[in-house]
Amino acid sequence: MSSGGVQKEKNKQFFRVLAICHDVIAEKLDGKVKLSASSPDDEALVCAADYFGYSFTDRRDKYCIVYDKNNSVEEEIEVLNIIEFSSKRKRMSVIIRDMDHSIKILTKGADTVMLPRLRGGQDALVQKTERDMVEFSVEGLRCLYIAQNVLKEKDYLTWAEAYKNARYGYLSLDMVHGYGVDVCFVCCGLYGIYVSKHVYLVLSAERILVRLRRRRRVSRTRLRILRTKSNRCCTCITQTIHTH
Repeated sequence: MSSGGVQKEKNKQFFRVLAICHDVIAEKLDGKVKLSASSPDDEALVCAADYFGYSFTDRRDKYCIVYDKNNSVEEEIEVLNIIEFSSKRKRMSVIIRDMDHSIKILTKGADTVMLPRLRGGQDALVQKTERDMVEFSVEGLRCLYIAQNVLKEKDYLTWAEAYKNARYGYLSLDMVHGYGVDVCFVCCGLYGIYVSKHVYLVLSAERILVRLRRRRRVSRTRLRILRTKSNRCCTCITQTIHTH
């Protein structure tokens, strides 16, 4: 595969992650899909994924339904666990069984909690990403890391049992949130990382602007995906702009 083809595939994976890693609800009204989200950031990112070929269309029982426009295929992705964002964890995680039957964890969160969970051996990339984050932060933009990792079946089952026990009060949830699954991510940039087992995939994308007007709200959310100067990382930044 050519370098252009490889990059195109990485970009597809990037937007697919954005279409899955959230707790947005899709409601069908008058034959159209309306998104309902507790966070306007999540809604903006799901809209961005839709714009670039991956449409979140529904939740059926424990499945997240994503329509792949590139291949005209509807994917039913089993959601095994959702660990909600909290002020203490400063991150949200979704664990899925993907279409190839592999188990993956998708996490998005603040740099202070994500950086310690990245794998070693990628110092140059992490330093570059941190510089990008400072650059965008100076502009007053919010930056978040997104990471994905493949889990071994036995590691997931061990964690799932501990998590189940914690929910029933046998263990503290704090003991199992990072119980062998919420670690060892590979850094690939800000607000957009797709990770395979042994390598990081660097993502880039064209600048986009998504404007949303939420029902019964006096604000619109602006999402921008910016290409860094080195063209190595894809960075998504969201801003909420209040209107009167």
